[in-house]
Amino acid sequence: MTLLEVSDWEKYSSVRTWKKNLISKNFNKEITDNAWTTKRTYFLRFLKFTGINPDELIELAKQDNESVRDLVDDFYRELIKTIQKSSASTACYSMLRGFFSNNGIITQFWSSPKIGVLQSHITDEQNPIFIKTDSGYQLDRDFIKRFLEILGFRNKIIALCMLSSSLDPSDILSLKIEDVKYQKEENIYIHGQRPKSGEVYKTFFSKECSKLVREYIELERKNALDEEILFIPEAKQLSKQYQKITGKKFYENKVRVAEFPYCTPMSGVNLDVISRRTSKKLNIHCKRRQAQPFRPKRFRHTFQQCCSRSGIPETIIDSFMGHKGSINKQYETGIKYELLDYYEQVEPMLTIYEDISKSSKIVELEKKLSRLEEKKESFTDFGEEMLNRIKKLEMENKELRDKIQS
Repeated sequence: MTLLEVSDWEKYSSVRTWKKNLISKNFNKEITDNAWTTKRTYFLRFLKFTGINPDELIELAKQDNESVRDLVDDFYRELIKTIQKSSASTACYSMLRGFFSNNGIITQFWSSPKIGVLQSHITDEQNPIFIKTDSGYQLDRDFIKRFLEILGFRNKIIALCMLSSSLDPSDILSLKIEDVKYQKEENIYIHGQRPKSGEVYKTFFSKECSKLVREYIELERKNALDEEILFIPEAKQLSKQYQKITGKKFYENKVRVAEFPYCTPMSGVNLDVISRRTSKKLNIHCKRRQAQPFRPKRFRHTFQQCCSRSGIPETIIDSFMGHKGSINKQYETGIKYELLDYYEQVEPMLTIYEDISKSSKIVELEKKLSRLEEKKESFTDFGEEMLNRIKKLEMENKELRDKIQS
């Protein structure tokens, strides 16, 4: 295959059929630019690996299904050697299966080859996010605090949003001001749909995370419009957008980042780079293209683990995560305040900065008892003051009577 053929890959009828079917099967009847770019990256690598154009691959698969399957397996093994990311390699294998199945090739019995333990899994095990205590497994809060403080104010809040909810990085970065600004409850409530499956997710931010989100809006996005992105991108990305819109340079006009109206979210790749730099500052090193242990996605998975360790029913976890789940999920997880009751059970485990040694209900009860004690003391002080006044009045009354009688 020539370089020209690779660059013109979308002109092949098999690729057009694949893309058309992807759009028709998608819940939103569209495929985002980011999603298609990702498919393009790995698909072109596959084409270069095989040296066969897309239409020829389909014809070969019709004649000899096993040989094409072997090509895909070989590419998968080669991919694992370079990226060492289980999620990326698995997604790539599924993407290639999708290309063939959408062109009428039977891939029912295709499955990614077993490759043993991934280096990323070993790295995760060497950098655990849970520690064992007398009361069971808990988050390693001391380490997480150090990690969060290096991230900086905005990125720290983004990380806490992922840790205390079920949202993907893309979900967090796509949040708008209006999604959170007008909520009055202590726990910010977030609900939406997974773009591919159409499954509804319903989740919350922890109380400490919700406070920080509101503080961020007050400090950085106070004058932003409701439809603008909540978490503003890096200044470099803003600069390009500003110059594209106005034709002027961002810094020469001294535009404050917080005041620049921006509706395009920052890239998830950019967030991953920030996390990688933070890990490096903590002397946690990983190879190039290897999944870093404290990647943004891992915080989302940590939320799911905390739910399981707290005994939350699977149907509720499915509702938090936006998973398809069991057929009974829709009957058990419909009401926001019922979900909040479950969330409050796991919230102490997800809380990083506040005292989590006691459950939130016990803490609230202790606050009420403390307020009652304060009222009791004030009533006691008031009673003693009134008694002293009465005694004083009685003394004055007695002195007055003595004077009259004398």
